[in-house]
Amino acid sequence: LDRGEHSVAILDVLAIMAAQATAAGGSVTQLLGNHELMTLQGDLSYVARAEITRLGKSMLDAQHLGGEQMGTGYGLRAYWSAGQMAWKKLFKSDGKYGIQLRRERRLAHVAGVGLCRTLFSHAGVTSAHLAAHGGTVAGINADGAAAIAGDGGRQSHPRDLFGNNGPLWNRFWSMHEPQSEVCAELDVVLAAVGAQRMVVGHTVQEDGMTTRCGGRLHLIDVGISSAYVGRGAAWSCEDGVVRAHYEDRTVVLEGRAYD
Repeated sequence: LDRGEHSVAILDVLAIMAAQATAAGGSVTQLLGNHELMTLQGDLSYVARAEITRLGKSMLDAQHLGGEQMGTGYGLRAYWSAGQMAWKKLFKSDGKYGIQLRRERRLAHVAGVGLCRTLFSHAGVTSAHLAAHGGTVAGINADGAAAIAGDGGRQSHPRDLFGNNGPLWNRFWSMHEPQSEVCAELDVVLAAVGAQRMVVGHTVQEDGMTTRCGGRLHLIDVGISSAYVGRGAAWSCEDGVVRAHYEDRTVVLEGRAYD
């Protein structure tokens, strides 16, 4: 969300994908990220001005309060102000996208079986996060969902989940040194949730997806949005072989692939 000027359109595409997956007997699990959280908190610092302005113009024109049909125009300032109000309304607890994000987004998720069983989180889960929320991923998700259920804003959100060191904001997994400390913490987390590895985003890897801790920690944010690098990519695990898929190649990140 708010990386480029097509946030709302992307949310609509994700909703369609989720419905299609369900109809086919599959599923789509969406994670909450720090930028979705910012919008739920009413912070529009990173929302593209063009998207806000376009939304405001559409709202005013739909109400026939001006625009081409009446031979008048409001100007960018009016569109910007109207767009901000419309955006906040859409993402309130009773708004179209506010309901969607609160209902469908998780702070963490464990998926896969056997060698592909994996913990996913936007910025990464620590043992402290688990300990503070019942020792489980389900506990983290339940407490996180309860905290963002209303429109209380940043001050009403628990800092251990939504602050700088929480699963949406921390840089521990991607940047902390020495790596031995990262790997020791990773061992504790993976043992607690019963996963083989953890996959995180949040910190762009300009050279492509990479791993730490002998392949048990995967850093997969490659700046897929055109507002960043604009590089299409996907991560997959099949029979214990983990691959990074790009538009022009596929790279094995973990395991041994046999042709």
